[in-house]
Amino acid sequence: MPDFSTIVSSIDKPRYKSEHITTYQNAREIVQNLKRAEAESRNTSKELSKHFKEADQKATAAKVWYFLRTQLKYYAEPKTDQTAKTISRMLNDCLYKNGTVDCKHYATFAVGVLNACGVPAWFTFVGQDKDKKKPNHAYCTALVNNELITIDPCRKRFNSECKYWYKWNQLENAFPDKVFAKGVVHELLSFSSEQATCTSAFMSVILGKLMRPGGYCLWISTVPRRSIFPPALKAFGIDPGKILFVDTAKPKETLWAVEEALKCDALVAVIGELSELSFNDSRRLQLAVEKSKVTGFIHRFRPKAENAVACVTRWKISPLPGTLSHMPGVGFPKWQVDLLKVRNGQPGNWQVQWCNNELEYIGIDQAAAKILNLKTG
Repeated sequence: MPDFSTIVSSIDKPRYKSEHITTYQNAREIVQNLKRAEAESRNTSKELSKHFKEADQKATAAKVWYFLRTQLKYYAEPKTDQTAKTISRMLNDCLYKNGTVDCKHYATFAVGVLNACGVPAWFTFVGQDKDKKKPNHAYCTALVNNELITIDPCRKRFNSECKYWYKWNQLENAFPDKVFAKGVVHELLSFSSEQATCTSAFMSVILGKLMRPGGYCLWISTVPRRSIFPPALKAFGIDPGKILFVDTAKPKETLWAVEEALKCDALVAVIGELSELSFNDSRRLQLAVEKSKVTGFIHRFRPKAENAVACVTRWKISPLPGTLSHMPGVGFPKWQVDLLKVRNGQPGNWQVQWCNNELEYIGIDQAAAKILNLKTG
């Protein structure tokens, strides 16, 4: 096991000693700065990887966790003075300034070194306070032999996850380069009216983010299948006037309209609602977006079969029971999001809720879990 002095001495004249101080001290800015610091540390991570890489990837992850847990002293940064540091800056501060390490700096080291060792790893941001809708803790998650491993030196045991109420920005971690795939075709499956409603809402969440810079979208359905009530789109930050709704008489007409719309690079996105989609048809849609860079969503309601298609992803969205939050009503919309397939990425599933114009990643409380078991079990 390498000690601290060995690790520091192995870095010859670090080229990147950046410290990113968050200007507004909000969660989104902190997350962006951490990813920036990790990207700047990639050369350093490669230099350090030789001290941690083992034949067994789980042993590599355990070695990184043990080094951070035993060699670097933890101290939580004040809420008003949050920083993101490159790995070389963090080690430099610990050596010459008697510095300490925050959970964010732990995570930056673990994510960078594990990726350099060939172990897929990414940041995980969680909220441990159910009354505050923002993350307050960060750690590293790694994929080892199709198993998710937690590397959190703040915990006393390796692969031990803290209790959380929601996770931040987890969907993007499933995609290559940790960025939601745009300019591709996404397939979404629904097998009940409840799932179809949740799927339309989930597509609207993504569409709202895609359309923030501006632009237009086509929403194409076969009469009388259209599942969206246009004024409701305002709840997802979408101006209904920016969406052109097209209702066709036959599924074949819907498919033709979707394909032609996906060829138009003046659009931000195209949503098509149809049940059946062959592999050849999906291939034509994918070829269309590769040229136009338009993002396509194909919502398949009660398909006869879950046949193979050329779409980059396959999703299934299901409802979760709402829970009261000291307020009248049933609470915020909650969904079970299952990413069944993603090209060059990692499938996964999450529990989310739509709250304050953000998609929050939550843990299901016991009351909701009991209701869910009664409904599905």
